[in-house]
Amino acid sequence: MLYPKRRWYPHAPAFCRWFCWVGCRLIGRLFGLKSEGLEHLAKGPALIIAPHVNFLDPIFALATMPRPPRFIGDAFFTFSNPLLAWVMWLAGVVPVDRSRPDPYALRQYLRLMSHGELCVLFPEGARSLHGEVMPPMTQAVKLIAKLKIPVATVALEGAYDSWPRWDPQIRQPWGRVRVRFVEMLKTGESPRLNGKPQDVYDRRRGIDVESERREIRRSLDQAARGEPEATVLTRRGRPQAVPRLLCFCPECAQPSGLAWNHKTKLLTCSRCLLELRVLKHGLAARRATGDETPRSIAAWFHQMQNALRNKNSEDLTVASKVSARVRENTDESDAPFEPASVRIDQHGLAFRNSQLMLHVPLKFAAKGSTKGSDVLDIPYAGRQITLISDEGHAVTWLILIRRLAGWPDYFSEV
Repeated sequence: MLYPKRRWYPHAPAFCRWFCWVGCRLIGRLFGLKSEGLEHLAKGPALIIAPHVNFLDPIFALATMPRPPRFIGDAFFTFSNPLLAWVMWLAGVVPVDRSRPDPYALRQYLRLMSHGELCVLFPEGARSLHGEVMPPMTQAVKLIAKLKIPVATVALEGAYDSWPRWDPQIRQPWGRVRVRFVEMLKTGESPRLNGKPQDVYDRRRGIDVESERREIRRSLDQAARGEPEATVLTRRGRPQAVPRLLCFCPECAQPSGLAWNHKTKLLTCSRCLLELRVLKHGLAARRATGDETPRSIAAWFHQMQNALRNKNSEDLTVASKVSARVRENTDESDAPFEPASVRIDQHGLAFRNSQLMLHVPLKFAAKGSTKGSDVLDIPYAGRQITLISDEGHAVTWLILIRRLAGWPDYFSEV
């Protein structure tokens, strides 16, 4: 099946994007999507930023904006599936390679703004695991800070509860999602538009990246406030998915230590025997003296982070069977995946399949990136190693690798 490729990616005709936008608005009406205050964005070039917590966030934005917006999206998702590639092309998505600087995508995005388009950006670059805002990517911070046009922040209320990253399925109707205008992060100017990137972007403007990052994160925090606490954990099938979020035991930091016990209806750790009772809006530890006060999943996530920081590196080891593909960076063919094994410890990542054995040092493996919860991509020695876990352990592997490699903030951009 033919589908748009990165090396040849013209923009969809305007009537196609309008058709896609009208279709999404009708679907939004059907499922009861709500919006508030978005009339501020009806005219002129503007950039919208929002927290990224749900795979369907672009659809929520597309279905509620007063005019067809344009997006910038990870090239992996843009080209990983022919059907998805066509949908994203029709929706006006600009593909970007997150693994390296991509000036081509930036120019395309700025050119859209210079033609008066409404653009949407998720500065975190990936969906948040625990519903709280992650540090915005440096490239996104520089883009926002140097724009001459208005920048607005919107909230996607209820989107995290609808489909958090760690849950493999949608558990809630879209009718509880509301797209709400939060604030104008930058009022911007009214530049004269001639269809050139410099009309909307001042690349020579000096900025304090960390100061700009704090301001953007403050605005995103305001938009995401209360989302983790509002998540309903007792929805059908969701308790079994919680170990994808708490991928290390919150007390002993055992990788993939928690598992759902269908008989006792508890989350239990095989090593330290921790037992967690799943309640509507949190988890309560079960002790001999009784259940503790319930805490939100975000609180348990932070406890897990602290436990992992204090864990001895010698005790952190993972071995697993995976589906894997290894190809040269110059090879654009879609090589098949085949069974393989992987082991991660303080010495590095050991990989083995029927044709190849590799040992990847931690400092190189830590530069890998996840695609969703199941795929881990690692560039090394002119090769691209792609590992697929059927149980959603890719996030666990990358966090563990970065912890062993000594990264100070190994939960960011996972």
